Amino acid sequence: MAVLSEHLRKSLIRIVPGAFLFGAAIEWFMINVSVGQETFYDVATRKKIERMQEAVYRQEEAEERLESAQGDAAHTIN
Repeated sequence: MAVLSEHLRKSLIRIVPGAFLFGAAIEWFMINVSVGQETFYDVATRKKIERMQEAVYRQEEAEERLESAQGDAAHTIN
């Protein structure tokens, strides 16, 4: 097992708590601070729903094009 140098250990002891607090502050900001009428998570949820709706729409369009192409192919064979 490798042993950390004393300098590295002391550096980590100083840096890690600060990074943890910085991350917690960013998370608090994203949850609680509204820009206009929406928080970060309101926007993220809305965008996710929009992307899902767009994917469903594209899938339905692709299925309709496939059915149309299959129908056209059946008419040309007969």
